[in-house]
Amino acid sequence: MNRRGTVAFLFFALGCSLLYRPVRSHDFDKVDYRIAFSEFENLKFLKTGDPLEDWKSDRKWTSTEGKHLEGKILEVREFSVAILQNDGSSVNVPLFRFSEDDKRFIEEWRAVSEFFDLNHTPGRKPEPVNEADIRGEFINGPKSFHETEHFRLESDVPIPESTMRHLSKVFEATYNAIAVNPIGIAIAKPRDERFLVRLFYHMADYHAAGGRAESGGTYLAKERIILVPLEMTGLTDEKYTFSPHILVHETTHALTHQWLNRAPIWFLEGLAEYMAMVPFDAEKGILEVGKRKQGIQKEIRHVLRDFPEGVPMIPPEKLVSLSFQRFMGEPEPEEIPIEIPPLTPPVFRPISEFPPPANLDLPAPDGSSDLEEVMRHQLSHYLSSLLLVNHLIESGQQSGLRKFLFDVAAYHWDASRYLKTHRAAYEKYSTAVNKQITEYNEQLRQYHLDLAVYQSEKPDAIPVKGFSEPEKPEKPIIPIPLPVPEILSHPRTPEELSPFQFPGVAAKKHLVLPQELRLDKWR
Repeated sequence: MNRRGTVAFLFFALGCSLLYRPVRSHDFDKVDYRIAFSEFENLKFLKTGDPLEDWKSDRKWTSTEGKHLEGKILEVREFSVAILQNDGSSVNVPLFRFSEDDKRFIEEWRAVSEFFDLNHTPGRKPEPVNEADIRGEFINGPKSFHETEHFRLESDVPIPESTMRHLSKVFEATYNAIAVNPIGIAIAKPRDERFLVRLFYHMADYHAAGGRAESGGTYLAKERIILVPLEMTGLTDEKYTFSPHILVHETTHALTHQWLNRAPIWFLEGLAEYMAMVPFDAEKGILEVGKRKQGIQKEIRHVLRDFPEGVPMIPPEKLVSLSFQRFMGEPEPEEIPIEIPPLTPPVFRPISEFPPPANLDLPAPDGSSDLEEVMRHQLSHYLSSLLLVNHLIESGQQSGLRKFLFDVAAYHWDASRYLKTHRAAYEKYSTAVNKQITEYNEQLRQYHLDLAVYQSEKPDAIPVKGFSEPEKPEKPIIPIPLPVPEILSHPRTPEELSPFQFPGVAAKKHLVLPQELRLDKWR
């Protein structure tokens, strides 16, 4: 049978894992974002740090006329807000009708909802993919096109509609599984109407389009396109094997695009692997989240079979502090730390202005590693990330994970505010200290003048009759030091201010990390 002709039948023998382990490679570091929450001077409703608590929209709303409405936000539109009332009905309320406090809540809700599903319900299971989800436009000719509810699939070779529809189930099932993820992460909005997937029959065409060498799939974050070489999924294998692992992994990156280059790499890859471990039921069109443990166990057994000597696990405390470059086995860029003016005890003499914080100008990493070494390195880091994310979720740390993720999403905004506030406090304090010093120095100068006059006018021996002795000037009292503002007396540490080191600081603040990660418990 012709290899190209076999593609139509390959979806009926599902579930066999690939025996090779492709190298992962991403361009997440090329994604450039605006600073999250930059439109706000502060977040009024930030209380606990858990966005699902602080921006829980099931509340009593108040109108400008003093009327009340109870319910939760379904959608914030340009000029109105859709509210789901407690009786199950929905109502569309114009923005101008809300009170000022409610308007501010809605503004913050809209910004935070880019990152979190603020109506997340714990324990929900994904809905099966039905025919309506995958039924859509299908065009077959020199190339194949198929549009589902959330994806547009483009193939560089003709693929039968039945096969394309089966493949579509994997993407739609991943969408449904991400929609009910246990942490409450929001699904990203596609650049256009749908997420774009490009399928390649020939590896050369995959590489020409930007697919990484030796990779089983690539998400081009800058272009927001999922690239899939059919050969690496098993779709062109004469043994009729198919593994959705790579498709789910790369689709997870696309569906959580807003976190790329924001969340640390261990979480991004750990979550993608966590979702990819869920067994896929092609008949039902569903990722069976209840069988994730079996999926992880199966994957690790394959690893231990392929690497009998074992794969070293990264200690969690080290893993959460790894940069993108170190995680991917690339040279670590040299960091220029952010500096803040050091607080020194006031001295009663003029002080110079402290120079402003240095700007970050990081060199681009260079160099490469031997392929086998890279594969072993990545396998170690990906498995460690998978097991850490699984541990944090299974140990009930979803709230801690949200607090951690919110902190890293808000890092640039918060650090900018902090440095601005610190500099203002430092300049105000320095100005007040300098004024105090200047006034004291003037008093001291006048004292010495008065003392010289006193000494010149004071009688040397016996007082002259009728002459009163001049009053001796009093030496000025050294001023009591001004109280030091809290932001100056207890500044943030260099680790807290470093964009490279902050994720590790935040992880240790919000998460209870295990001492070690072990593969043998999954045998």
